[in-house]
Amino acid sequence: MCIRDSPYPADSSHGDRKLGYNTVVIIGRDGEMVGYYRKSWPCCPGPDGSSMDDGYPSRELVKTFDLDFGRVGVQTCFDMNFDDTWHQLYAANVDMVFWPSAYGGGMPMRAYAQLYHFNIVPVGWGDITDITGQVAQDLHAVVDKKLFMATLDLDMTYTHDDFVAAKVQQLLTNYTGLIELLAVPEYCSTPHNCLQTADLVRQSGFYLIARTDRGYHQGVSVRQLLREHQIETLREYQHRSRAAINMQRQAAAASPNLVRRSAGVPSAVPPSCNYNSSTPAHATPFGRNTTCEPLIPDGSSRVEMGPLSVLSDVLYADTRTAVYTTPAAPPDPKKSKLKLAAIAGMECCVPAANVSTSIKLGLEKVDQAARLGSSVVVLPEEFMCGEAECALELDGPEVRSFGALAKKYSIYIVLGLRVVAPADDPYPVDPVRSHDKLGYNTVVILGRDGEMV
Repeated sequence: MCIRDSPYPADSSHGDRKLGYNTVVIIGRDGEMVGYYRKSWPCCPGPDGSSMDDGYPSRELVKTFDLDFGRVGVQTCFDMNFDDTWHQLYAANVDMVFWPSAYGGGMPMRAYAQLYHFNIVPVGWGDITDITGQVAQDLHAVVDKKLFMATLDLDMTYTHDDFVAAKVQQLLTNYTGLIELLAVPEYCSTPHNCLQTADLVRQSGFYLIARTDRGYHQGVSVRQLLREHQIETLREYQHRSRAAINMQRQAAAASPNLVRRSAGVPSAVPPSCNYNSSTPAHATPFGRNTTCEPLIPDGSSRVEMGPLSVLSDVLYADTRTAVYTTPAAPPDPKKSKLKLAAIAGMECCVPAANVSTSIKLGLEKVDQAARLGSSVVVLPEEFMCGEAECALELDGPEVRSFGALAKKYSIYIVLGLRVVAPADDPYPVDPVRSHDKLGYNTVVILGRDGEMV
């Protein structure tokens, strides 16, 4: 599609004509255009500065369209290589992404579907993919294997274990025969090859809830049931957590770049966010405060962080940024193939009472892995300490004991622990315990010389 008023210059290699935009158009049931999407990442810039004739890059970027079956987005071919726009579609809560393409998508497509929990309808190879990252179960080819068809139920929904497990089980009991849990077989299915050999969904800490055929015919909606029983979907939980944690991070900054919306009208938030733990209403794990409320945005008071937006329908603007650097020099070819050990099955987030026992076990496991020839040994999250009461120093004797093993065997060790927060740390005293700082859930990398990398 060629747009005459394009701000891009004419292309001299094509007779000074405008390249136009690689565009996807959605036509509705009434035959009218619902909307269009211009390709964000035209293919393909060459090393010499040349490019294929694939149109100009869109300046509108991501768009979403609310159709009568759900919210959809569009990406096109080379867009598959850039997670930025796929992440924006996830933030916009789309149910399905249309992906017209000259090729099949392969691994990135499956990864986006799994990571962002939306269905993807590709055209290149026809492998219609659902929110599990698997090809739709009833996918089949007709008409000389050029037309591919599948059925997707957009009502199928993920929830997370945290805070809702009992509610989910009760829901399944109350609606037996109408809704069910689905599983995705574990890829590490050979016994003794890995610790988990069952269901990828449960291994992820998720529930995947779908309605049965009977439930569908009776008009059951999993999404509506979750809403009625106040069970967050996985996406809602992720969005809420991202907002809460980033608000906490910003509130600790010297000059947080915050704007609070009330009835859609932006108003400045004072740069000082005074936490208040004197009343039970403010004593939450998120450390809710008085002058920067709410840490968890809701429908009545909307909070945004840079980049700030003037759109009244924006609930939360992410601080997601990336700095792109030049690749590191290739490593010594003899060192780039190495044996690693992941120490699974140990206790995570260890309470204060079990610290010494867990550290002793960790040292034994590292020693064993090193003797078996591992060059890198990775231990669990906070296995050395998982509470503020037992928070350790980065250069304390516990960490040094692992450093001694790293030096002895000339290996790398990756270990998790809770680290004491510095005295001048900007975060407030923990409102639940009211006597100490939470500290930092920290991963330390020890080098072959036993020192912290």
